[in-house]
Amino acid sequence: MANPETSGAIQVLSSRDEFVSGELKRKIKIVQKKRGFTLENILCSKDVKDLQILVFSIVGKTRGGKSLLLNLMIKYLESKSETEDWLSGTISHEHGFTWKGGLDSVTRGIWIWPKIY
Repeated sequence: MANPETSGAIQVLSSRDEFVSGELKRKIKIVQKKRGFTLENILCSKDVKDLQILVFSIVGKTRGGKSLLLNLMIKYLESKSETEDWLSGTISHEHGFTWKGGLDSVTRGIWIWPKIY
């Protein structure tokens, strides 16, 4: 299982738009890494393989706050709802989903969070 202290979000499916024969098509591919964690070795690890998983999907326009919402969910789960002020403080993408300004998306595709809550 991924070490949640050193691992962030893991991309398992990527997509990109490109023109094929004059038409705009979306290409989707499974992300295969030579090093690091993959969907298979996370979901098949002994401490996870018998657990149920939750799929949390966010869809929206570019620069609409989807990564921010994902980071809010992680911050809430990290607080273990022990406090009502879990929203206080800063929301950092250093230990969550990355975001940036501009037209190029960072979190396009399907990503997983490697920590069990």
